[in-house]
Amino acid sequence: MKNNFPIEFENEDYIYDYMDIIQYDLNTMQENFSAVIESNQLEWLPQTIHITRKKSKFIITVSEFLYPEDFWEQKYSLLEFIESMNKSFNSNNENDIKDFNYVDEGSDNGIYIDWKIVLTKPIEIDKLCEIIKEYKKNLYNRALYNLEVPVSVLILGKDTGEHMQKLEKIAKILEENNLSPIIIKKKEDFKEEKPNQKILRHALQSKFIIIENTEPSGHLIEFEKIKITEKITAVIQKENNGATWLTEDSFIGRTDIKKFTYSNSKKDFEKNVICAIKWGNEKFEEQMDILVQTYPWLK
Repeated sequence: MKNNFPIEFENEDYIYDYMDIIQYDLNTMQENFSAVIESNQLEWLPQTIHITRKKSKFIITVSEFLYPEDFWEQKYSLLEFIESMNKSFNSNNENDIKDFNYVDEGSDNGIYIDWKIVLTKPIEIDKLCEIIKEYKKNLYNRALYNLEVPVSVLILGKDTGEHMQKLEKIAKILEENNLSPIIIKKKEDFKEEKPNQKILRHALQSKFIIIENTEPSGHLIEFEKIKITEKITAVIQKENNGATWLTEDSFIGRTDIKKFTYSNSKKDFEKNVICAIKWGNEKFEEQMDILVQTYPWLK
Protein backbone atom coordinates (compact mmCIF):
# COMPACT_ATOMS: atom_id res chain seq x y z
CA MET A 1 0.00 0.00 0.00
CA LYS A 2 1.30 3.45 -0.96
CA ASN A 3 1.95 6.15 1.65
CA ASN A 4 0.30 9.58 1.73
CA PHE A 5 2.31 12.57 0.61
CA PRO A 6 3.53 14.62 3.61
CA ILE A 7 1.67 17.91 4.05
CA GLU A 8 4.34 19.84 5.93
CA PHE A 9 6.01 20.76 2.63
CA GLU A 10 2.91 22.34 1.09
CA ASN A 11 3.64 25.37 -1.13
CA GLU A 12 7.29 24.35 -1.37
CA ASP A 13 9.30 22.39 -3.92
CA TYR A 14 10.42 19.27 -2.12
CA ILE A 15 13.14 17.21 -3.76
CA TYR A 16 12.81 13.43 -3.82
CA ASP A 17 15.01 10.65 -4.99
CA TYR A 18 13.20 8.37 -7.44
CA MET A 19 13.37 5.35 -5.13
CA ASP A 20 11.84 7.40 -2.29
CA ILE A 21 8.97 9.04 -4.15
CA ILE A 22 7.54 5.86 -5.66
CA GLN A 23 6.32 4.86 -2.18
CA TYR A 24 3.78 7.73 -2.18
CA ASP A 25 0.26 7.82 -3.60
CA LEU A 26 -0.06 10.69 -6.10
CA ASN A 27 -3.77 10.97 -5.33
CA THR A 28 -2.93 12.15 -1.79
CA MET A 29 -0.87 15.11 -2.99
CA GLN A 30 -2.26 18.41 -1.67
CA GLU A 31 -3.26 21.18 -4.07
CA ASN A 32 -0.35 23.54 -4.93
CA PHE A 33 2.10 20.98 -3.55
CA SER A 34 5.19 20.57 -5.75
CA ALA A 35 7.49 17.59 -5.77
CA VAL A 36 10.74 17.35 -7.72
CA ILE A 37 12.20 13.99 -8.73
CA GLU A 38 15.93 14.04 -9.36
CA SER A 39 17.07 10.99 -11.27
CA ASN A 40 20.71 11.51 -12.16
CA GLN A 41 21.41 7.91 -11.18
CA LEU A 42 18.85 6.56 -13.68
CA GLU A 43 20.01 7.18 -17.23
CA TRP A 44 16.69 6.43 -18.86
CA LEU A 45 14.85 9.17 -16.93
CA PRO A 46 15.27 12.91 -17.58
CA GLN A 47 17.34 14.71 -14.96
CA THR A 48 14.42 16.51 -13.30
CA ILE A 49 10.68 15.79 -13.11
CA HIS A 50 8.61 18.50 -11.43
CA ILE A 51 5.07 17.53 -10.31
CA THR A 52 2.51 20.13 -9.22
CA ARG A 53 -1.14 19.59 -8.34
CA LYS A 54 -3.62 22.25 -9.51
CA LYS A 55 -7.11 21.25 -8.35
CA SER A 56 -7.82 17.95 -10.12
CA LYS A 57 -4.94 18.26 -12.60
CA PHE A 58 -1.32 17.23 -12.25
CA ILE A 59 1.21 19.35 -14.17
CA ILE A 60 4.42 17.44 -14.84
CA THR A 61 7.37 19.43 -16.19
CA VAL A 62 10.24 17.35 -17.53
CA SER A 63 13.57 19.12 -17.89
CA GLU A 64 17.24 18.43 -18.45
CA PHE A 65 20.49 19.95 -19.65
CA LEU A 66 22.13 18.24 -22.62
CA TYR A 67 25.89 18.58 -23.01
CA PRO A 68 27.61 17.55 -26.26
CA GLU A 69 30.88 16.59 -24.55
CA ASP A 70 29.12 14.21 -22.15
CA PHE A 71 27.34 11.83 -24.47
CA TRP A 72 26.79 13.23 -27.96
CA GLU A 73 27.70 10.66 -30.60
CA GLN A 74 25.42 11.75 -33.44
CA LYS A 75 26.74 13.08 -36.75
CA TYR A 76 24.56 16.16 -36.25
CA SER A 77 25.31 18.98 -33.86
CA LEU A 78 23.43 19.01 -30.58
CA LEU A 79 21.62 22.21 -31.56
CA GLU A 80 20.51 20.68 -34.88
CA PHE A 81 19.16 17.70 -32.98
CA ILE A 82 17.26 19.86 -30.45
CA GLU A 83 15.77 21.99 -33.24
CA SER A 84 14.67 18.80 -34.99
CA MET A 85 13.18 17.56 -31.70
CA ASN A 86 11.25 20.82 -31.40
CA LYS A 87 9.96 20.47 -34.96
CA SER A 88 9.02 16.83 -34.35
CA PHE A 89 7.15 17.77 -31.19
CA ASN A 90 5.14 20.52 -32.90
CA SER A 91 4.25 18.39 -35.91
CA ASN A 92 3.31 15.11 -34.26
CA ASN A 93 3.09 15.36 -30.50
CA GLU A 94 1.26 13.09 -28.11
CA ASN A 95 -2.10 14.46 -26.95
CA ASP A 96 -0.91 14.73 -23.34
CA ILE A 97 2.38 16.57 -24.04
CA LYS A 98 2.46 20.36 -23.99
CA ASP A 99 4.92 23.19 -24.57
CA PHE A 100 8.30 21.88 -25.70
CA ASN A 101 10.92 24.58 -25.05
CA TYR A 102 14.67 24.85 -25.29
CA VAL A 103 17.31 27.43 -24.42
CA ASP A 104 20.79 27.36 -25.91
CA GLU A 105 23.12 28.32 -23.07
CA GLY A 106 26.14 28.52 -25.38
CA SER A 107 28.62 25.93 -26.59
CA ASP A 108 30.20 25.50 -23.14
CA ASN A 109 26.99 25.35 -21.10
CA GLY A 110 24.85 22.93 -23.09
CA ILE A 111 21.19 23.23 -24.02
CA TYR A 112 18.31 23.27 -21.55
CA ILE A 113 15.07 21.57 -22.67
CA ASP A 114 11.72 21.10 -20.98
CA TRP A 115 8.25 19.86 -21.84
CA LYS A 116 5.03 19.25 -19.94
CA ILE A 117 2.52 16.49 -19.41
CA VAL A 118 -0.94 17.30 -18.05
CA LEU A 119 -2.78 14.49 -16.24
CA THR A 120 -6.45 14.77 -15.36
CA LYS A 121 -6.31 11.85 -12.95
CA PRO A 122 -3.53 10.44 -10.77
CA ILE A 123 -1.52 7.37 -11.64
CA GLU A 124 1.22 5.54 -9.80
CA ILE A 125 4.48 7.46 -9.96
CA ASP A 126 6.50 4.54 -11.30
CA LYS A 127 3.98 4.23 -14.17
CA LEU A 128 4.22 7.99 -14.74
CA CYS A 129 7.99 7.65 -15.04
CA GLU A 130 7.54 4.84 -17.57
CA ILE A 131 5.27 7.12 -19.64
CA ILE A 132 7.87 9.90 -19.46
CA LYS A 133 10.55 7.46 -20.54
CA GLU A 134 8.47 6.40 -23.56
CA TYR A 135 7.63 10.00 -24.54
CA LYS A 136 11.30 10.95 -24.32
CA LYS A 137 12.26 7.99 -26.49
CA ASN A 138 9.62 8.97 -29.08
CA LEU A 139 10.83 12.58 -29.17
CA TYR A 140 14.42 11.45 -29.73
CA ASN A 141 13.46 8.94 -32.43
CA ARG A 142 11.30 11.47 -34.28
CA ALA A 143 14.09 14.04 -34.15
CA LEU A 144 16.55 11.57 -35.69
CA TYR A 145 13.97 10.53 -38.28
CA ASN A 146 13.48 14.15 -39.38
CA LEU A 147 17.23 14.60 -39.72
CA GLU A 148 17.75 11.37 -41.66
CA VAL A 149 14.72 11.49 -43.95
CA PRO A 150 14.26 14.17 -46.64
CA VAL A 151 11.65 16.79 -45.72
CA SER A 152 11.88 19.02 -48.80
CA VAL A 153 9.37 18.89 -51.65
CA LEU A 154 10.13 20.21 -55.14
CA ILE A 155 7.34 22.27 -56.75
CA LEU A 156 7.25 22.61 -60.54
CA GLY A 157 4.85 24.40 -62.88
CA LYS A 158 4.41 27.67 -64.70
CA ASP A 159 6.18 30.23 -62.51
CA THR A 160 5.38 33.61 -64.07
CA GLY A 161 2.74 36.19 -63.15
CA GLU A 162 -0.38 34.91 -61.41
CA HIS A 163 0.77 31.32 -61.88
CA MET A 164 3.60 31.87 -59.39
CA GLN A 165 0.94 32.67 -56.77
CA LYS A 166 -0.45 29.17 -57.21
CA LEU A 167 2.99 27.63 -56.65
CA GLU A 168 3.44 29.84 -53.58
CA LYS A 169 0.08 28.63 -52.24
CA ILE A 170 1.26 25.03 -52.62
CA ALA A 171 4.46 26.03 -50.80
CA LYS A 172 2.47 27.53 -47.92
CA ILE A 173 0.38 24.37 -47.52
CA LEU A 174 3.57 22.28 -47.52
CA GLU A 175 5.02 24.44 -44.74
CA GLU A 176 1.81 24.01 -42.74
CA ASN A 177 2.44 20.26 -43.04
CA ASN A 178 6.04 20.60 -41.79
CA LEU A 179 7.64 20.14 -45.20
CA SER A 180 10.16 22.49 -46.84
CA PRO A 181 9.01 23.68 -50.28
CA ILE A 182 11.46 24.25 -53.12
CA ILE A 183 10.41 26.55 -55.97
CA ILE A 184 13.18 26.29 -58.55
CA LYS A 185 12.94 29.88 -59.75
CA LYS A 186 13.71 31.09 -56.23
CA LYS A 187 16.78 28.88 -55.83
CA GLU A 188 20.28 30.09 -56.61
CA ASP A 189 21.73 29.33 -60.04
CA PHE A 190 25.31 28.17 -60.51
CA LYS A 191 27.17 28.99 -63.70
CA GLU A 192 28.60 25.47 -63.92
CA GLU A 193 25.15 23.84 -63.68
CA LYS A 194 22.67 23.46 -66.53
CA PRO A 195 18.97 24.18 -65.78
CA ASN A 196 18.05 20.50 -66.13
CA GLN A 197 20.87 19.55 -63.76
CA LYS A 198 19.57 22.05 -61.22
CA ILE A 199 16.10 20.49 -61.47
CA LEU A 200 17.43 16.96 -61.06
CA ARG A 201 19.66 17.91 -58.12
CA HIS A 202 16.71 19.29 -56.17
CA ALA A 203 14.40 16.49 -57.33
CA LEU A 204 16.70 13.72 -56.10
CA GLN A 205 17.14 15.44 -52.72
CA SER A 206 13.38 15.84 -52.22
CA LYS A 207 10.95 13.56 -50.45
CA PHE A 208 8.59 13.84 -53.42
CA ILE A 209 7.61 16.29 -56.17
CA ILE A 210 4.44 18.28 -56.83
CA ILE A 211 3.79 19.55 -60.37
CA GLU A 212 1.08 22.14 -61.09
CA ASN A 213 0.19 21.02 -64.60
CA THR A 214 -2.72 23.27 -65.60
CA GLU A 215 -0.79 25.61 -67.90
CA PRO A 216 1.97 24.64 -70.37
CA SER A 217 5.50 25.72 -69.48
CA GLY A 218 9.05 24.41 -69.24
CA HIS A 219 7.93 21.96 -66.56
CA LEU A 220 6.75 19.64 -69.35
CA ILE A 221 10.38 19.01 -70.33
CA GLU A 222 11.35 18.78 -66.65
CA PHE A 223 8.61 16.20 -66.07
CA GLU A 224 10.09 13.92 -68.73
CA LYS A 225 13.52 14.12 -67.07
CA ILE A 226 12.06 13.41 -63.63
CA LYS A 227 10.11 10.35 -64.80
CA ILE A 228 13.42 8.63 -65.54
CA THR A 229 14.45 8.99 -61.87
CA GLU A 230 11.26 7.20 -60.70
CA LYS A 231 10.83 9.91 -58.07
CA ILE A 232 7.41 10.05 -56.37
CA THR A 233 5.45 12.72 -58.24
CA ALA A 234 2.01 14.21 -57.61
CA VAL A 235 0.56 16.05 -60.63
CA ILE A 236 -2.12 18.63 -59.83
CA GLN A 237 -4.23 20.22 -62.55
CA LYS A 238 -7.59 21.85 -63.13
CA GLU A 239 -10.38 19.58 -64.38
CA ASN A 240 -10.44 19.28 -68.19
CA ASN A 241 -7.59 21.77 -68.44
CA GLY A 242 -4.22 20.00 -68.37
CA ALA A 243 -1.12 21.54 -69.92
CA THR A 244 -1.06 18.95 -72.72
CA TRP A 245 -2.52 15.57 -73.64
CA LEU A 246 1.02 14.29 -74.15
CA THR A 247 1.48 13.79 -70.39
CA GLU A 248 -1.68 11.72 -69.91
CA ASP A 249 0.02 8.40 -70.64
CA SER A 250 2.47 9.14 -67.80
CA PHE A 251 -0.12 7.89 -65.32
CA ILE A 252 -0.63 4.52 -67.04
CA GLY A 253 1.06 1.66 -65.22
CA ARG A 254 3.03 3.95 -62.89
CA THR A 255 2.58 3.69 -59.12
CA ASP A 256 5.06 6.50 -58.42
CA ILE A 257 3.03 9.14 -60.34
CA LYS A 258 -0.53 10.18 -59.53
CA LYS A 259 -2.85 12.88 -60.88
CA PHE A 260 -5.10 15.06 -58.73
CA THR A 261 -7.72 17.31 -60.35
CA TYR A 262 -9.46 20.32 -58.84
CA SER A 263 -12.41 22.52 -59.81
CA ASN A 264 -12.54 26.33 -59.98
CA SER A 265 -13.11 26.40 -56.22
CA LYS A 266 -10.19 27.70 -54.15
CA LYS A 267 -11.09 25.26 -51.38
CA ASP A 268 -11.07 22.36 -53.84
CA PHE A 269 -7.59 23.35 -55.00
CA GLU A 270 -6.32 23.42 -51.40
CA LYS A 271 -8.09 20.13 -50.63
CA ASN A 272 -6.36 18.40 -53.55
CA VAL A 273 -2.96 19.81 -52.59
CA ILE A 274 -3.45 18.34 -49.11
CA CYS A 275 -4.50 15.01 -50.67
CA ALA A 276 -1.38 15.08 -52.85
CA ILE A 277 0.82 15.71 -49.81
CA LYS A 278 -0.83 12.88 -47.89
CA TRP A 279 -0.35 10.53 -50.83
CA GLY A 280 3.28 11.62 -51.28
CA ASN A 281 4.09 11.00 -47.61
CA GLU A 282 2.38 7.60 -47.61
CA LYS A 283 4.04 6.58 -50.87
CA PHE A 284 7.44 7.62 -49.51
CA GLU A 285 6.97 5.45 -46.39
CA GLU A 286 5.77 2.54 -48.52
CA GLN A 287 8.73 2.87 -50.88
CA MET A 288 11.18 3.07 -47.98
CA ASP A 289 9.75 -0.12 -46.43
CA ILE A 290 10.11 -1.95 -49.75
CA LEU A 291 13.74 -0.84 -50.12
CA VAL A 292 14.58 -1.93 -46.56
CA GLN A 293 13.03 -5.35 -47.19
CA THR A 294 14.83 -5.69 -50.54
CA TYR A 295 18.37 -4.63 -49.63
CA PRO A 296 19.82 -6.36 -46.54
CA TRP A 297 22.37 -3.59 -45.86
CA LEU A 298 19.52 -1.13 -45.20
CA LYS A 299 18.08 -3.22 -42.35
